[in-house]
Amino acid sequence: MYRVIRLLGFFVLCFLLTSGSVLVVIFWDFIAEHVGPPRPVPPKPRVVVSPPAPAPAMPSVVLPEPPPRKGHNPWSEVEKGFDETRAKRDEHPGWKDNPSNLYEMVANPAFTDSPDILDHCVALSQWRREMPDSATPLIALARAHIDWAWQGRGYGPASAVTAEGWQLFYTRIAEARRLLEQALQIGVKDGEANRLLILVDLAEGQPYEEVRATLEEGRKRDPTYFPMYTQFARYLLPRWQGKRGDIERFAAEVVDLLPGDDGLEAYARIAMNIHQTDAERELIFFGEYDKKLLVKASRVLMERRANRKAETNFAALCAWVAQDREAALPLRKQVEETVEDNSIWPSEQIRREFLFWCERDAFAAAEDAPWFWGSMFNGENLAFWKDSRSIWCANGHGPDALNLMEIEGGRIRLVLPALAPKVECFTTDANKDWVAAGLTGGFFESGFKGIRVWQLDDPEHPRSFSTSDRCTKIAIHPILPRIAWAQIGFVFSLDVTTGKQTSLFNAKGQIRDLHFSPDGKCLIVLTERESIWDSETGELLREMPHSGQQPQPDHHCRRILDCDGEGRLWALISRHKMRRYPTSLVRYAADAKNMETLIEDLETDVVMPGTSILSADRRLLAINTIRPNKEVPRIEIDVWDVESGKKIKHFAGHLSGFRAMAFSPDGKWLASMGFPTGLVRLWSLANAEE
Repeated sequence: MYRVIRLLGFFVLCFLLTSGSVLVVIFWDFIAEHVGPPRPVPPKPRVVVSPPAPAPAMPSVVLPEPPPRKGHNPWSEVEKGFDETRAKRDEHPGWKDNPSNLYEMVANPAFTDSPDILDHCVALSQWRREMPDSATPLIALARAHIDWAWQGRGYGPASAVTAEGWQLFYTRIAEARRLLEQALQIGVKDGEANRLLILVDLAEGQPYEEVRATLEEGRKRDPTYFPMYTQFARYLLPRWQGKRGDIERFAAEVVDLLPGDDGLEAYARIAMNIHQTDAERELIFFGEYDKKLLVKASRVLMERRANRKAETNFAALCAWVAQDREAALPLRKQVEETVEDNSIWPSEQIRREFLFWCERDAFAAAEDAPWFWGSMFNGENLAFWKDSRSIWCANGHGPDALNLMEIEGGRIRLVLPALAPKVECFTTDANKDWVAAGLTGGFFESGFKGIRVWQLDDPEHPRSFSTSDRCTKIAIHPILPRIAWAQIGFVFSLDVTTGKQTSLFNAKGQIRDLHFSPDGKCLIVLTERESIWDSETGELLREMPHSGQQPQPDHHCRRILDCDGEGRLWALISRHKMRRYPTSLVRYAADAKNMETLIEDLETDVVMPGTSILSADRRLLAINTIRPNKEVPRIEIDVWDVESGKKIKHFAGHLSGFRAMAFSPDGKWLASMGFPTGLVRLWSLANAEE
């Protein structure tokens, strides 16, 4: 007991000593102030009052010029301004179309400070009364009536226009025609009256012969009035009275009608004006323009327009479309300074791809390969058609879903119209003459989600089927009128005859490829691993060897390339050997238990090449490889002969990545499409067996 009390007292003493030390530390300032010697009081810091800093200088902002106002100027001064503008047209090529710009400004109600077009027309009528022998006020008044006509109609689709809107439209258009015809009788000093008459002809749906006669009459009076030619080109848009190719043919004709640089400028103006029409932005890529002539003409336009931003960017775009790096490089800096809302580049991505292309001299090695533009936006889909002379390309965005492009010249042979602006995927069946595509409302928009099927004996009447979500992969049954399609990890069946849709199975992963076996009984599905499913019941038949299996298999099946008539699977596999993963081409037996190695090592350092395909006769294998270097990885292509196991061709590939390749059925060509810009290159397989 005594020992316990002593031990307890020792602990209490330790506690008091420790607590005291802690308290001294905590209250040391208080103890020192009241117990120790007084500390000197530090002097108060001086407060230096500085003069107020000068206000930051406002940045120099160049405000836009307000629209011109007539103000108190008499109409005679307005008339004089037109005469002076016409006189300056010969001083500099960039002023050729100044009268048209002036007519546009004077036709605006803001010119007379009028609250609406009606009051403005009343004010313009005073000009007409004061100067009855001048055609200028009649033309300005006609221009105002045309604007007034569209205001009465509304700017929506024709189906949304009311009967009253149509009445207002045609009444005011008819008055504009009367005013213009009167102006021509008096005598005009420029081509604006004929330009506006072409616009009136378009509004009234006049036939080509009459509109062309209006253009020819204007050419006799004012042959270098460029807005007249661009207005006629707009009349030739497919939405109005033209058909595909008319605009390009007319532009080429104008080069012959106008001598020298005037014809070149007119050519570039037509192409640029049409390009800035939203629905026609793809025409510059795979329309029928002479691309070399476009480069030359756009350069003339840029120089004549004093290197303005829009014209300079258009010249750069034309150089890129023509793959003319020599013409493009001097324009790179100006393009680099372009803001994203520029009206010339179809997308900011395309502008960045242009800059990337300009900076990569090493890519010149692939310039000798024939090429054409298959699409502006979508570089994931490509398929030769059965004639080996044309290729199906997904348009990516726009009114057309798919274009059948001729490989010689890259001209459009057939267009399949879209129901929604974005093509998610497509596939073809040459035996059935079918084309099927998954379409959606776009990247971010809501709208149609579904499948469209075209039978090419009647391409104007496709069948459309809505789906619950985006169709990301699609396959056509080789025998039955049926389609398999995937959304995320689920696979569905669609009967094209009845429209009935059936859920087949959940593949439990993002589906990256989907296709039928030759007899249609099986579906081959690629997610993170390869698997075979029953196309009728949705039963999992076989899962190919993969790294997640236990025990670990001796190889991993990376991609099934094909299934032949005997049920054998042609596939790429990888084996782990001494810190390497060599990729091999093998052929599995029908039961997938045994396999035959066809090419031991495809000499690729990546575990899985991005794109690999077999030719239709399974004689050739094309595989893309990534060759790292200091500047940028080279996306190249190797072609192997399956029978000999030897590499027989090597192609330079694409500057950007690519996700699509296709062999032609006749075995003469390998096509590859760049991503994301859709440039198609053709690689000759001549002497491929050597």
